[in-house]
Amino acid sequence: MKKNISIFLIFTFFATTSLTVYAQSSNCRRVTSLNSVRWTIRPAGSTFSNGQIIANTSAYHSFSFPITQNSSLLQGGSPTAAAGAYDTIPMPLTPGVGVRIKWSRYNTLSNIESETLPSGFILTKNGWQTLFKSPGKGDTYSVSFFYTYEIVVIDSDLYKGGKLIIDNTTPVTSIVSGGTPAEMCANGETDLLAAITNELKIPDLPKPASPTCASAILQQSIKMPAIDKNQIAAHGSTKESGSVGETRLRLVGEKCQKGTVIKAYFTDNSDASAQKTYLKSSNPLVGFRMYYQDDHDPVVFGPAPIGSSMPAHDPVTSTEIPSSTSDVLMPFSAQYVRLPSTTKESIQSGPLKASATVTFVYD
Repeated sequence: MKKNISIFLIFTFFATTSLTVYAQSSNCRRVTSLNSVRWTIRPAGSTFSNGQIIANTSAYHSFSFPITQNSSLLQGGSPTAAAGAYDTIPMPLTPGVGVRIKWSRYNTLSNIESETLPSGFILTKNGWQTLFKSPGKGDTYSVSFFYTYEIVVIDSDLYKGGKLIIDNTTPVTSIVSGGTPAEMCANGETDLLAAITNELKIPDLPKPASPTCASAILQQSIKMPAIDKNQIAAHGSTKESGSVGETRLRLVGEKCQKGTVIKAYFTDNSDASAQKTYLKSSNPLVGFRMYYQDDHDPVVFGPAPIGSSMPAHDPVTSTEIPSSTSDVLMPFSAQYVRLPSTTKESIQSGPLKASATVTFVYD
């Protein structure tokens, strides 16, 4: 959300069982990598709550079992499962987010007997488990194994959306084996957690609605005192050198929600496309510069934001509202400044005016 209002400056982020280690077989084999039809992503700009699923998909991989190694076995989970809130594995580098992975089902075109855990069994919670096993059918057959992935908000106060980073060291894997005794199939082990950003290529997570202000006081008209031309600071000089005639003003975001951060972009109305640290005036040799709070670098004037496209120059950024609804006060000071490549001797006395537009962007 942004507001464009002119300022007129008039200046004069269980139990576990042991994992069996198998020899890898050259008989049964994985025939497809983990695949997902598509991710379902909740709309951005919403209000997200704890326990809410913000992204989910169904994924599967397929395995082929030859007549010489007919029985099949799928095991999965985490030998060190330590699920966090809502049976998820938290992602520390994506604050407020956890990953929940569930066993879903199997699919085959062959008529085989099987034993399988119920759909919805949570792999990120229950340790290492046998999910599926079959004695086979006395002939070559293929089986696809399906999983459900859910990205869950586990702390709405921390959740910001954006790129999901899989950074938890807790493994969640599956191993497909064949034969008796069981031997792991060729490429039979799958890292189900890492697959989210690898094979499954999850899009960016939806960003919550930015906290905003109910209104703003942006319209300003100030009158600066007259000063001698010899007292006007040179372009590029220190803030202290322009203290004579310095005048203060204040922009206000009113009734701003918790977490609100205001980014203010300033545009010179007489030179809107230029990026510079001064504001032109009706006097070709004298302009104005502005400072935010106690900053010693002047405000940058430049192009205004257009839609969701932000200018290249840095905005003036307020501090975040830490708690309940309150006003955001943004104090500034304005100073006279000689424009680049001018001398004080060439300045002609007289009144001068300038105007600028400020655009508030809530982040």
